[in-house]
Amino acid sequence: MDALLLAAGYGTRLRPLTNAIPKALLPINGVCLLDLHLDRLFDLGIERVAVNTHHLAGAVEEAIRGRPDAEQILACREPEILGTGGAIAAAAPALAGDPIAVVNSDALFAPPFEEAAAFHRTGRFSATLVVVPGGPNPNVRIRKDRVQAIDRDRRDPNAHTFTGFHFVSRAAAAQIPLGRFSDVRDLYDRLIAEERLGAFVWNRGEDDPFLDVGTPRAYLEAHRIC
Repeated sequence: MDALLLAAGYGTRLRPLTNAIPKALLPINGVCLLDLHLDRLFDLGIERVAVNTHHLAGAVEEAIRGRPDAEQILACREPEILGTGGAIAAAAPALAGDPIAVVNSDALFAPPFEEAAAFHRTGRFSATLVVVPGGPNPNVRIRKDRVQAIDRDRRDPNAHTFTGFHFVSRAAAAQIPLGRFSDVRDLYDRLIAEERLGAFVWNRGEDDPFLDVGTPRAYLEAHRIC
């Protein structure tokens, strides 16, 4: 399986830190988010990782070139930001395997990768979201092993939070418009209607933190936990 690491965003919630440093290069106790994610993905057996870039793209690409495993990493620069859906569509032709693992660079956690991948394949889902009960942004409503809705403007304490880690089949990626901005939630709304969007619930233990490193407060908390 290959993976896409999403690192093109502006990191607006982390300003002013991200005015000069791309979000993926913010360090956690001296190691940047980009390296933390790439090291973990390669340790899991991922063979090739595409990293989409846009905001301060040159800095991210320079960091990639400086890694000893740079030949396994593909930098996909977006002249105009494409959104999560557009990034998946653009990177898919350069990646091998089915499905593609997609990871947000501002989420820091260690879910049971092999178990989640097996869940996705056994369920024959078009895509699968890794979610946690409750969490900081509970807007994913599920029933049994499927996503029932992704609420865009409301939060429900009985719902689940999307971790930023999902599996996307090639057939689903092919449904995303190529070369223009696309929100992957538009694809997921269609898959929900077809009952093809899986929900892998990660029931974390006390020693399994899930961090959305998206705000200064969360960024500070990531240092404390890590």
